[in-house]
Amino acid sequence: MAASTHRKRYNKVLVIIILALTATIVTGCSAKPNFINGKYYMAGDSNCRKYRVLTSSRIMCKDSNGKDMGYRDAMTNQQLQMYMHKESMDQQEQARQAQQVQNNRRVNCVTVGGFTTCN
Repeated sequence: MAASTHRKRYNKVLVIIILALTATIVTGCSAKPNFINGKYYMAGDSNCRKYRVLTSSRIMCKDSNGKDMGYRDAMTNQQLQMYMHKESMDQQEQARQAQQVQNNRRVNCVTVGGFTTCN
């Protein structure tokens, strides 16, 4: 019984780590709200690794080589709220999927001579 419990915990932790790493890799390449001079701008993707402030509500995005890639305007409150809502929904979906994976895992344990083995 103890071996089964430890294995289930190990599997659950492993699933969470894999999902966290996947989320980090995926979100590491996409734009996220960045707080710049009192406003939020979508930046951080390959086309906006660096920036230069143009006006109080506009930045010029630059790639990692410093090449101008175009401007971006500050996010409105509604855009920021929608982004945060979508992030929250995505996190809930990832948690639901992790729980579903955990629930679908079959662990078979056999006790022979006082020793329990699970696969």
